[in-house]
Amino acid sequence: MLVDELDDADRAHEIPDERLRLMFVCAHPAIDAGVRAPLMLQTVLGFDAATIASAFLVAAEGLAALDALNVDTQLAEYQPYWAARAALPARSGDADAASEAYRRAIGLESDPAVRRFLQAELARAQQVRAE
Repeated sequence: MLVDELDDADRAHEIPDERLRLMFVCAHPAIDAGVRAPLMLQTVLGFDAATIASAFLVAAEGLAALDALNVDTQLAEYQPYWAARAALPARSGDADAASEAYRRAIGLESDPAVRRFLQAELARAQQVRAE
């Protein structure tokens, strides 16, 4: 009886289509980490390749803008620069570049709350690399 009630409750929360299953397939560890998000966007949500590319291009353009600023020697000790320098490659799947920049930002930050946040972001970037 309790089993029947649980089965009924479980069926009431089922997802009516296969989107969730497709997302898990797209996130399989055998698929390169840099391809997973675009693959999900195309397979599950139906975005075309041009739309996906333009979304990921923002990170590349942002890094190019930061590179242009990098001639300013004061930025070498400016934590927000390194936090941004870490977040952009993290979004595009470059875990190595993100990790390096997060470590630099953590080393420059004195506020414990901000350091914890940056450390959590570093751990997330390293997790992506491990996958």
